[in-house]
Amino acid sequence: KKTALISFLPAFPYPFYQAFLRSLTRYYYVVIGVVLAAALLWCFGYINLGRAVVFKIWSSGVAFVLVMSIYHVARMTLQRRARVMPRHDEGGQTLYRSLNSLLLYATVLATASVILNLLGLLSILRRVMSIPVIAMGGATVTLWTMVSAVIIFMAFFFASRLLRAYLDYRIYPRLGIDQGLGYVLNTLLNYAALGIGVLIALKIVGLDLRFLLVFAGAVGI
Repeated sequence: KKTALISFLPAFPYPFYQAFLRSLTRYYYVVIGVVLAAALLWCFGYINLGRAVVFKIWSSGVAFVLVMSIYHVARMTLQRRARVMPRHDEGGQTLYRSLNSLLLYATVLATASVILNLLGLLSILRRVMSIPVIAMGGATVTLWTMVSAVIIFMAFFFASRLLRAYLDYRIYPRLGIDQGLGYVLNTLLNYAALGIGVLIALKIVGLDLRFLLVFAGAVGI
């Protein structure tokens, strides 16, 4: 019942989700065949193998649809809020775009983490990417630590962007802060947030942050 079962899935207009639906439609019988084979293996005594295959296939699909549903609800809520904002309200539109960017980043990260974990590929990928790449400051840097550092830095980047947009839209007008002073405060806040993100990223990579004291002393002078 291919058409009937696929019709139960929501029709979200997002490219990744549409690609998922096309792949499921094309390889539907292959997936069903794998699930049936795993169920037979389960019945003939290969309980762990059959259970793992069935659980991973269905749980991964359900998790992806669930994450996309949460993203769709959040995105529609943001769009409804954006429609009631005046078009000339630049601060409100900037805040909406910042929220949308952070939501998209969090959704992509959550989808990749959940599905890879359910499929059992996250630990394998981590072991493969834990091969030493370079040595910096007495620490061995792997591809996994570099990817983790980039993910954390990007999270600080999007969070800083959202915070600055919220300050411009809500806080500064209430406090009577003019546009020039608000720009200066946002610039300092941006540098501080990105600096903290860089420090945390370097700490994750494993570098000894004491060498920054020399650089900080030079900047102080």
